[in-house]
Amino acid sequence: MNAIKKLKERDGNNIIVFGSHKLLETLTNENLIDEYQLYIYPLVRCAGKRLFEEGDMAKELTLQGSKTFGSGVVHITYKVNR
Repeated sequence: MNAIKKLKERDGNNIIVFGSHKLLETLTNENLIDEYQLYIYPLVRCAGKRLFEEGDMAKELTLQGSKTFGSGVVHITYKVNR
């Protein structure tokens, strides 16, 4: 995590995480996430991993924007309140 903290201190582009549940959980627990960009697909599944596991990892978020595509997919962006 020290390497990621050092990257965040530098000027430059965002750090993007695709599909790594454990990494996302670790980064969230370490308060290293500034923004969540989520895609919601119009599909109901009764199985699969949760984005956030149960526990005391609560974060207050502020909606920054959303966009709905013709396919029904919705892209939402939330900023983490500190």
